[in-house]
Amino acid sequence: MKKTLKLTRKERLANKIKARATSENDIKYIGILSYRYVRIVAWIAFAMGQVAIVARIAFRFNDPMMSETAQNIFTAIGSLSTPLFIIASFGLILSGRRDYKRLLLSYGAAFFGVGFGFCFFYWRYINGLFAKIGTPIDSITIIRDFLGSRVEVNVFADLFSFVLFHFFMNYKPKKVFTSKKIKIFRLFAIIPVIYVITSYVLKIVLATKSLNLPFYVYPFLTTKTPLVFFIFVVISIWINNRERKFIRFGLTKQQYHDFLFTRRNSLYFSIHLSIIILIFAFIEIILGLGVIIIYAILGYETDAYLSIINAYGLGQCVSLIFAIPIIFLYSYTKNHKNTVYDIFVPVGGIALTAFVYLESIYQFLIDMLG
Repeated sequence: MKKTLKLTRKERLANKIKARATSENDIKYIGILSYRYVRIVAWIAFAMGQVAIVARIAFRFNDPMMSETAQNIFTAIGSLSTPLFIIASFGLILSGRRDYKRLLLSYGAAFFGVGFGFCFFYWRYINGLFAKIGTPIDSITIIRDFLGSRVEVNVFADLFSFVLFHFFMNYKPKKVFTSKKIKIFRLFAIIPVIYVITSYVLKIVLATKSLNLPFYVYPFLTTKTPLVFFIFVVISIWINNRERKFIRFGLTKQQYHDFLFTRRNSLYFSIHLSIIILIFAFIEIILGLGVIIIYAILGYETDAYLSIINAYGLGQCVSLIFAIPIIFLYSYTKNHKNTVYDIFVPVGGIALTAFVYLESIYQFLIDMLG
């Protein structure tokens, strides 16, 4: 009688992974949204967030363009833009349709372009206009302080920081940083982390009026809290470690590469990202409750510690829960034969955002002059 060899737990797991990694055993489910449509949704969300920004500025001049509830809704929708941009970027990298160089150049150019563009807009139009119509210097100061402490316009600061982190964590240099020197290259990932944390600390200090900086610093600060950034840091590290795990279980690099293009892996990516969002949202809720309890014990009034919580940016991870349905409808394996239309997505997004500002400022000035 032939004796059957009993497989170890590791061997059974390896066989299971190999079976699932083949395209023949792929699942039927595929999300209906491609990277292009996710980016379109992200640009629409970004433009809606700018509506809330202008409404807050108008409110400072006793011009209620919209109710506070409407402002909060538009702000919540706007907060989804950055994670959706990042999710689309993940898909572009995983699918091989964009390399790190193109993403770094595009997001880097957008980061500096938006930053310097907003500085020029403030210097040329806001300062010049209000000085021309004789607005008291105090009003101009209010605008500067409000824009500096509250307005989150340069989402590309977050995107560039994250893509830079992902680049240092997952890119494999072909020169200089090879073999054991790759560890030095990986350490460069600390640079964007320090930038994100420094931006966050500066925003808290500025919001609590402990420090004043020139307005021209604000457009270059990141808009999201470190918790939101670390959600995608965890995903980036997960992607980095996953290849090594698959190879350890007996798959070749080519087999792993083929697995990345399966519908099964696209669904795994959505599930894993959604779970991480829920975990960080729970952590944020605990931190928020802790801050409320501490400031309540210290005797702060409700409005005071709520403004402090707002300065800390608590709630940004919780708001990402609304992005989970979009994440499950997204599949980075979906392709578009004609990629020329991708050029019109950012052009249309910038045009939509510009229209929002021009129309809102026009209505604001009409109300003031009336």
